[in-house]
Amino acid sequence: MSYYAEAQSEQFVEFYNAGTEQILLDGCTLKYKNKIYPLSGIIKSEGYFVREATDFKLTKNPTNSAILEILDVDNSVVDRLEYPNGQKKGVAYAMIGYDEKGEELWHTTYALTPGEPNIYQEYKTCEEGKVINKETGNCVKVTEIVEKTCAVGQYLNPLTGRCKKIEVGEEKICKEGYYFYEPTGRCREVIENDGADYNLNEEKGKEGSSFVAIYAVAGVVLVGLVYITYEYRKEIKRIFKQIFRRK
Repeated sequence: MSYYAEAQSEQFVEFYNAGTEQILLDGCTLKYKNKIYPLSGIIKSEGYFVREATDFKLTKNPTNSAILEILDVDNSVVDRLEYPNGQKKGVAYAMIGYDEKGEELWHTTYALTPGEPNIYQEYKTCEEGKVINKETGNCVKVTEIVEKTCAVGQYLNPLTGRCKKIEVGEEKICKEGYYFYEPTGRCREVIENDGADYNLNEEKGKEGSSFVAIYAVAGVVLVGLVYITYEYRKEIKRIFKQIFRRK
């Protein structure tokens, strides 16, 4: 447990002996940030041992993974733990069993159980009158939601939570020659159709468009003539020679 809630003295490291025999810790050490801290005592079989951080300080929420190592009397590494970034105030980083492949499962937990089996608690325990907001992880006040009943002729506005009068719409009557246009709620003049099915406005630019089309066709023809002349230049030259010889 690195990210203490109130004081640095809350920090601790817990060891668990999964073997069938007790372990003597005298002469063993805890290594953290290349510094050595002594261990002493006995861990019983399937028992727990807590080393309080009285003579050192764990980084509360390290930017990079922080490494803890247990060394035996020969300074060989017996066990090693990296606790990652993402620690929260009052939360421990603990091993919570194994997955289907036998790999250790490590989680942050709000259940602090030094010297006892680890318990996974995803959210903090809220005080009476509050519940956990799972989106933020914070405790929020419990509010009772009472369905509001509105009087006859009123409805409940879901945006404001208030009762509002139901407006009864009256059909608007327009004068002769006008009709009611619902999108604007106003009267519009009736425009009589003179019989034409389409707009008779003068189309401008048509003459200019015709000239452009003529020039385009002429250009295509010219390009074609040039291409034909180039492709059959030898035959054309031979024909012209025959004509001039006759003359």
